[in-house]
Amino acid sequence: SEGMLDVILDLSTHELTDEMLGGIHAGNETRLVLGGRSVPRMVVPGALDLITFGPMDSVPERFRAQPNVRHNPNVSLVRATQAQLVALAEIMAARLNLATEPIAVVVPTGGWSFYNRDGLHFRDVEADQAFIQTLRSQLRPGTPFHEVADHVNDPSFADHVVTLFEQFWHDATVAKSTGAAKPSN
Repeated sequence: SEGMLDVILDLSTHELTDEMLGGIHAGNETRLVLGGRSVPRMVVPGALDLITFGPMDSVPERFRAQPNVRHNPNVSLVRATQAQLVALAEIMAARLNLATEPIAVVVPTGGWSFYNRDGLHFRDVEADQAFIQTLRSQLRPGTPFHEVADHVNDPSFADHVVTLFEQFWHDATVAKSTGAAKPSN
């Protein structure tokens, strides 16, 4: 995949949650690295708060006390706990810190998935903030980290991401063409 992409905008990173916690949409150790360590990458924790399982009776016993929802007859969703999100932030940071080109993170503080919205079943601001604080503290110093006070599905969040991404892509392209210093690991 090296050389095939100029820049990556990754809006939905939920495969990382399923990888770590045994969900059905699991990625692997290449998630957040695939596409090349040498490709500038902007990441959003879209749906990172969800563990995806099949029908409700397939949800492992160890997750049944966590908030959950039958999304449809074939998919059940479980809300990740604060401790699980902190561990995910550490894994995400470790993988993003492998990058040899610029990375940036954009976090919608209004929620990361459909059910994680004010008034809905999966809203847990304290857990989300623990993830945000951990990720920010674990990322390489100087990594652009944007918190946007919108929900991931809000059109205004999309507008913010597009604006940030256009600037990120421009800056990454200029840095690459001028031979500007790459991130140090």
